[in-house]
Amino acid sequence: MSRRRSLEILGLQHENPIPVAAQIGLFLATSGVFGKDPNTGVVPPDIETQCALMFANLRLILAAAGGTPENIINGD
Repeated sequence: MSRRRSLEILGLQHENPIPVAAQIGLFLATSGVFGKDPNTGVVPPDIETQCALMFANLRLILAAAGGTPENIINGD
């Protein structure tokens, strides 16, 4: 059986003591992925920048797990 690995990304940590993601084998589950700047900790006021940062943060999480956006399973 595969062991769970908790992933932490500097600048994306939560206030509560939970990891940003957990990985078991090839499966990855994230907690909330937000549109905050991991370098400053600031959430920008506009939704466009928040969305861009959210996708960039998701890419950081995927990279930490050894994946890319192409590895995401979709319902199509």
